[in-house]
Amino acid sequence: SRRHLGKVAALGRAKRYPARTSIVTAGTNADAFYVILDGKATVRAGNRRIPLTTGDYFGEMALLDGGVRSASVVADTEMLVMAIPRRGFLKLLESEPKIAISIMGALAHRVRAMQATSASV
Repeated sequence: SRRHLGKVAALGRAKRYPARTSIVTAGTNADAFYVILDGKATVRAGNRRIPLTTGDYFGEMALLDGGVRSASVVADTEMLVMAIPRRGFLKLLESEPKIAISIMGALAHRVRAMQATSASV
């Protein structure tokens, strides 16, 4: 909803990344959740490559469990993202259950897709 978008926007700050820049790196500590406002990127997890574009988001898994990043994300084009710090992201999920449910649903979908890919290899 517009209200949810407003809450997300109020917590984040816009950041620009040039093409071919690493935005997050696998194995590093998580500091933010990212929403792509403009541009394209690729998630790199082992041999897997997953394209991302405007409206997609990444970085939620390590923020949720406090672990390290499970994948790297590299800008394919110049990108504009909204970065939401971990503390604000967690508070948002606590105060807005519909956002939390949506993110958990997307995360479950990603896990299922990875499991299906692993089973077919």
